[in-house]
Order: sequence, then structure tokens, then C-alpha cells
Amino acid sequence: MITQEDIARELGLSNMTVYRCLNNKGSVSPKTRRRIEEFIREKNYRPNQTARNLKLKKNNVIGVLLPSFTYSYYPQIIECIRQNLKSQYNLLLCLSNEDPVMEREQLEVLLSIPVAGIFLCPVNQTESVDNCRFLQEQNVPFTLFDRYFSKDELQCSFVATEARSSSAELVNYLYSLGHRRIAHIGGKNNDSFSQQMFEGYLDALAANNLPYDEKLVYPGTPDYESGWEGMKELVSRGVDLTAVHCVNDPAAMGAMEFCRRNGIRVPEEISVTGFSDIGSAQNAYAPLTTCREPTEEIGKIATELLLEQIESGSCIPARHYLLKGTFIPRQSCVKLKI
Repeated sequence: MITQEDIARELGLSNMTVYRCLNNKGSVSPKTRRRIEEFIREKNYRPNQTARNLKLKKNNVIGVLLPSFTYSYYPQIIECIRQNLKSQYNLLLCLSNEDPVMEREQLEVLLSIPVAGIFLCPVNQTESVDNCRFLQEQNVPFTLFDRYFSKDELQCSFVATEARSSSAELVNYLYSLGHRRIAHIGGKNNDSFSQQMFEGYLDALAANNLPYDEKLVYPGTPDYESGWEGMKELVSRGVDLTAVHCVNDPAAMGAMEFCRRNGIRVPEEISVTGFSDIGSAQNAYAPLTTCREPTEEIGKIATELLLEQIESGSCIPARHYLLKGTFIPRQSCVKLKI
């Protein structure tokens, strides 16, 4: 990469003269300006904006750290964040791969740039708390989205979907269709979203006087592969079930695809629900009954929370937002024939 110092050395000019020409500050003779402009066109010189920002003690980069790119509702949230930033900041996307060690490593990379602030979807409820305390110790503004910590674990701003009541609503819907043996795929994990989905499942079982059966639960992860493996495991157990309540849409799509490839008809033999309402949910071979997350509102509020911290330049009270999802009934669920 060609630097201003390289230009000055090659042309036998002072660094200050090159600086003045490139930044239109101070006087530079027309002849010298032409020499510099011809040189940078020849060498395809582009200024290092990051280095310039560091010298000015200014940064227009905000980090976004996600657990996975496969959760297809994240791009919707990120796009909303980008629109609400209105070109004020550039976004730098990083991936933690659901690994708290990698999460810490990526945070340290972002701090080394450095970034003005961070949008973070934390990996879990234990190591990620320590990672966020690290950010607080470094006085780095950050906002959690989609997943969060309780007030007792850590005081920080967050915005997410209130998944527990929506999860229960999905199970109650299955119950209203006559289903009594309802399995759950993907809960019991150490993150707030999966825990809420599992707790909502338990709430609905209790509300409808249905017994909890450990054999009907597969504690996987919120992705397609886990949905496939969960459905495979439930079938291999030989348990009696008529419906599957999945932690999210990707898991539901995996469960449905396993059924399709193994001759299990959805919804005639097994009804399936998801959560999030990703783009492919309504286009599945059995359009998916789900709960739509308010991704636009999450992106908007997350942006407001982080900008408030960045622009205040001081510690401000943590603010918490849990937003209601929207129940979307589709053809992946049918009334059970008795």
C-alpha cells in the first residue's frame, strides 16, 4: 500500500507538502500539485481512512458481532441498523461461531481497530457476561440485541423479542388443534432466547395440564442441522408425538426436511411450528406456522441505544426493551383427527 511518506520520498518532496496537497490545506504550487496528482493516479493511491481517523482521534466504524450468519433473521436486523445509522458510521461484521473464546478474540480485534461502539448478540449466559464486563472496563459503548442478560448478571442496554409468551402461544395453538403429545427441539441452551423458548413450552404444558416428558425434548441449537438431528432422534426414540415445537424457523425447516425425506407427512402426521418468520418459512413445502420477530424495531432501537452511548461520552443508565412477536398461523399445522 502506497503511503503519503512513499509519495514524498519518490517525488523528493516534504511530507507536509504532500499532506497539504492531498487534504487541500495550505498552499501548494500548481506544478507540484500536478506532479503529485499524476503520481497517485499512476500508483492508484487511496488514503488510509482508518489511519486518518486514528490520527484525528475519530472513528466512524461500529462493530457487529454475531454468533452465526446462518440465522437468517440477522441480516434483516443488520440492514435496519445500517439504514438507521444513515451513513454516519460504517459497519464491520464479525462472527463468534457460538464460541465464547472466539467471541472474546473478536471483541479484542474490534477494540484494536478501534471501533466507536459494538452491537453484540452474546453467545451464552456465563462467559459472554465476562466478555461484556471486559467491554465495560475498556469504556467501550455496546448494545446487546436478540439475546440479553438479566439485571442480576450484568447491567447493560439490550433489545430483544419477548419470546417466552410467544413460545407459549405457539404451544397453546397446537393444543387448540387437539395435540397432546407435543415435542420440543432446540431449547434448554445457555442463551436467553433458547431458554425463553423452552420456558414458554413448559408454561403452555402446565397451563393445559399436560405432563412434561423428557423423551419429547431434544436440547439442540437454533439451526437447521439441529432441527434435522432433533427430529431424527425423536423418531429413533419411538416416542408417541403428533406435533413439534421448534426453537426457531431454521430448526423447524430442518425437522420438516427430515420428515419429507423419510416419508413422514407434514402436517398430516406431524404438525410443526417455528419462530422468527424468516423469508423461506412461508415458501416451505408446508408453509410454516411461526411467530414473527419485530426485526425492524429491534434494529431501530438497538441503533438508538448505541448512538446514545457513543454521543453522550459518559456512562448512562442501561435501558431494556423486550418486544412482542406476532403469531403467524400457516399450513404446517392442522387439527388432529381423533
